[in-house]
Amino acid sequence: MEKDFVTEVENALVELGDFETIQKRIVTVRDIPAHYNLLSSAVVKDDVIAYLTSLFFDAYKRKERFQRKKSIIVLKRVVRNRAIRAGLPTKVLERLFFIFQEYIFDRNETTQWAVSTMLKDETLSEEQLAWLIAHSEQSVHALNRLLRHPTVPPAVAQWATLCIEHKLHMDRFSELVGLIIGSESDISVLLENYGGRAIVWGIYYSRLEPIEKQSLLDKIPVDHSSFHDYVIVCERTGFSEALRTRLRQNVGQMSIKVAH
Repeated sequence: MEKDFVTEVENALVELGDFETIQKRIVTVRDIPAHYNLLSSAVVKDDVIAYLTSLFFDAYKRKERFQRKKSIIVLKRVVRNRAIRAGLPTKVLERLFFIFQEYIFDRNETTQWAVSTMLKDETLSEEQLAWLIAHSEQSVHALNRLLRHPTVPPAVAQWATLCIEHKLHMDRFSELVGLIIGSESDISVLLENYGGRAIVWGIYYSRLEPIEKQSLLDKIPVDHSSFHDYVIVCERTGFSEALRTRLRQNVGQMSIKVAH
């Protein structure tokens, strides 16, 4: 009975992300899938993520046999459930990117999604981004990590420009436009080149600050072709008040034209 109670307490500590208890319970990489349920719901800090990824990485490099894909699913959940959403330590991110490279072309789609999700919202190095660019046409996950990268380094902006010029990934056109839109962008040129709907969504997907997005949206003519998308983007970005003001002005202007 007492032993069962100790186990119950330790289980609770694992779910709470207690580093010492996790080190005690998870000694080798084989213990990761064995603690699937507990770790999947655990809220941990970077020290736990560093420890678990190190177990996986070292065992993989030694070519040990273990449940790799199930371990990857656990790692994905641990990374996404971490207590602090700040960027991961460089060493941890390097290990996760290595796992991404090794499994992004795996036949199992669940495994592909898992290794991709582990990198979501993380700022990658120039070398890592270059690898994604080189493989963006072979993997939708490499493409996603570029289109949704939290920053837009020059290499990514240049890649997006080339994609648009060569009509690549046109089903993700607005996201590509979002990578080339800056706070000083000339809206008239963008509208002429890409059209109102693409620019509205490009602003939405851009990495601009909210006030910069609103400033650019205010410069876009609202007509029948872009009206619906304009409304959706303003609502999603929290510009409802600015939207009401803009629509009142438009209605007023249309009423004057009708009166004439």
